[in-house]
Amino acid sequence: MFIGPEQYQKCLRAMVAKEEALDVAVAFWGDGAEAFIHPEDGKPLRVICNLRSGGSNPAAIERLVARAGRLAHVEIRQCDRLHAKLVIGPSQAVIGSANVSANGLGLEGSEVAHWLEAAIHTVDEQELKSAQQWFDHLWSSTDTRAISA
Repeated sequence: MFIGPEQYQKCLRAMVAKEEALDVAVAFWGDGAEAFIHPEDGKPLRVICNLRSGGSNPAAIERLVARAGRLAHVEIRQCDRLHAKLVIGPSQAVIGSANVSANGLGLEGSEVAHWLEAAIHTVDEQELKSAQQWFDHLWSSTDTRAISA
């Protein structure tokens, strides 16, 4: 299903609430993004972000790293070349253009949302399998590494 800018945040919120676990490859993270994508400490979460380009809010990444330090089922890595925006769970995925940020999703209210984002929301088993394979390959590739202090 196609998702336009008006539905993007709502669709992701519903997905985050429903899915038992999430794998997230989103390049840039804004303030509050970690709470948006992982509001419950009990859910397994793997995150790949891009720290080289300077597009992420350092405080959001520090909170994700701290959460990963506290919770064995939360992991975060970085990939200098990542520009993708993929959020995938066991039964659905959103593949689109928005970073998890104020500009991408209007996390601080629609008055600061700048970009017109779009995505595909899918529950198709073959698409989910392909997206999960892509994420797993990136997760274990030499392009991706742990985040150090």
